[in-house]
Amino acid sequence: MATDLLSLGREHLQSGRLEQAEQVFRQVLKGEPNDPTALTQLAQTLVAMGNASDAISYLEKARQINDSDLETLIHLAAALKILNRPDESITCYQQALRLQPDFAQLYLNLGDTLRARGKLDEALAIYQAALRRWPFLAWAHYGMAKVYESQRKLTDTLSCYQRAVQAWPLFAEAHREAGHLFRSCGQLQPALLAYRQAAQCKPDDADTLTQLGSIALHLSQLNDALANFQAALKARPDHAEAYHGLGMTYTVQGKVDEAEECFRKACELAPDFAVPRYNLGLALQSQGNLAEARDYLQQAVRLQPDDPVAHSSLISSMNCDPEVDNARLLNEHRRWAERHSPPASVWPVHENPPDPNRVLRVGYLSPDFRLHAVAYFMEPVLANHNRSRVESYCYADVAVPDTMTQHLQSRAHQWRQTVHMPHEALFNGIRQDRIDIFVDLCGHMGNNRLQVFARKPAPIQVSYLGYPATTGLPAIDYRLVDAVTDPPGEPAFHTEELVRLPDVFCCYLGPPHLPLETSPPLQRTGSVTFGSLHKLEKLNDRVMDLWCAVLKDEPSARFLVGRDTLQGKTNQRLLARFTERGIDASRIILRQANSFSFQHMQLYDEIDVSLDTFPWSGHTTACESLWMGVPVVTLLGQRCAGRMVASVLTCLGLRELIAETPEEYRRLAVKLARDLPRLANLRGRLRSMMVQSPLCDGPSFAKKIEDAYRWMWRRWCEQKSQPVPRAAPPSRPGGFWETWSSPE
Repeated sequence: MATDLLSLGREHLQSGRLEQAEQVFRQVLKGEPNDPTALTQLAQTLVAMGNASDAISYLEKARQINDSDLETLIHLAAALKILNRPDESITCYQQALRLQPDFAQLYLNLGDTLRARGKLDEALAIYQAALRRWPFLAWAHYGMAKVYESQRKLTDTLSCYQRAVQAWPLFAEAHREAGHLFRSCGQLQPALLAYRQAAQCKPDDADTLTQLGSIALHLSQLNDALANFQAALKARPDHAEAYHGLGMTYTVQGKVDEAEECFRKACELAPDFAVPRYNLGLALQSQGNLAEARDYLQQAVRLQPDDPVAHSSLISSMNCDPEVDNARLLNEHRRWAERHSPPASVWPVHENPPDPNRVLRVGYLSPDFRLHAVAYFMEPVLANHNRSRVESYCYADVAVPDTMTQHLQSRAHQWRQTVHMPHEALFNGIRQDRIDIFVDLCGHMGNNRLQVFARKPAPIQVSYLGYPATTGLPAIDYRLVDAVTDPPGEPAFHTEELVRLPDVFCCYLGPPHLPLETSPPLQRTGSVTFGSLHKLEKLNDRVMDLWCAVLKDEPSARFLVGRDTLQGKTNQRLLARFTERGIDASRIILRQANSFSFQHMQLYDEIDVSLDTFPWSGHTTACESLWMGVPVVTLLGQRCAGRMVASVLTCLGLRELIAETPEEYRRLAVKLARDLPRLANLRGRLRSMMVQSPLCDGPSFAKKIEDAYRWMWRRWCEQKSQPVPRAAPPSRPGGFWETWSSPE
């Protein structure tokens, strides 16, 4: 009878009918309370039901009855492992292995448990012992790979993964883990091949499909990315990472509503997943939904406080907030540095030859060496650097190079493509290049490399152009500004030492091929058109209040807003912000415009007066507006971000367009709108005024910036001649790709 019941219980267990199996085994034990088989089978059932703690007592009892029963030992070891009692589990596996030394799975179980316990050398020995018996045991090679990976021996790791798939070509997990390894090294093509092999072995594996989509997205293969993320979601509809990747793909495609929906779904599916919250915050910010954007960015930082990317995005967004004062902004930048950068004691010792008059190696790092605002301000610098004074090195973190990338490469003396390169490899490359002055052109903007700058790869480091605030990093010594953006004598809300360039802090390369409409639209339409082509995140409530006040003062005026994100719900939200302030929607013109094709600049043919934003002014937007003959009214801010347009206007001799207060801004805008002769005069003269000013004088500006570099360098040489003892050990610069994460 008991034998029949045991057979029935096993049948229920193997078929997944766990409650029935439990009832049968308990019935057996009522009649035979010391039946070791029933005790073990009941324990196995309880473990399958998620009740490992109760299973232990039955297994221990069975073990007391027969301490050499292999099945009991194996199940006891597994239950102890589930209950996080690894040392006892290891003892059981070792005893089982002594009983059955030819049982391959025992080697794997013991090795995996030792590895999870952190006993890596012992785990390695067990896997090696298994391979001496069974050289083609794929899972043993896989286990060794995981040990080597924990030890950061990545060449050995890769070799073991390769041996695992040689032993079992359909080993999807090994292919996938090899893909992870290659990707961690920035080697995307080998990673792509490994993931494709994994997908061939297991076509419906959502994790592998998501990785394929992610790499395709990085390589700008958007159709492949879309197909892989959608396939992953078909295989597993609750896959948060696939929803996030799909949202990123839609973001690149400019489908803002679809992206937002995907990010929200990822957040819903994974409440502790920080990354989609960060990207949802950025998506909402790009639509001008500032309050909700800030909430999601803060959530991301709370969930993952060690993520420097989310923290940088939160800090960058604070520059748009008129409620954030200078002291709070500085404190948050300092907090970033404290949390995400190493102490000065681990900076390397720099052995650059301290000759004050030699040619300087100046490195520029940016993800924006492409059709981007930064490129139009850096081109005149790179094009006019004097080789007898400066040798320029450009570190291009550009994911998708374009025609501007090629042009800038022809202007630079040395060019390094660094996208996807791990921070450590990039740090080593800069050290190997013996850079004297290393310039960050990104700050806390997207795709920054502040963690590389934080390690101080060069003796002098400078923040410039791409970010209008302090970095907060002690490792960055100087920030290039001018006397308008940062007037002398003001309180210091920055960690860098300010170096003020003469005249203006930047040099603009205006696209000369764009035709210029020399008559104001007012002459054609009969009513003035104000305009803004700013990022929508700069349109905070105070900006909207002031713009609508201007429109109320000029009842016949219209307002044109142009941006690539203007579509769908974004348009509805923006129109609602105007109508809520009493401006009829018929007076608002919304245009979706692609900045990469200069389509957006043609919109200035329809604008009479550009209105600037605050507290983060539109520096690039102002230069483009002026280049197209459209004057800009700006409000002088309380920090650099709010003074960049004032600096440009001052350089052009147009200080009368700079307001000191919101009331003056309102009066200036209306006064200019009503002065048709003035608008017509400016329309025809602004481009030539720019060309003839220091703002567009590339050779002169390059010399000014070289003079600043020389001053910094001579100062460092003087300090080098009087060395201060330091605790940091000498650092040998490695090869450009030498890093723990780069297997041979």
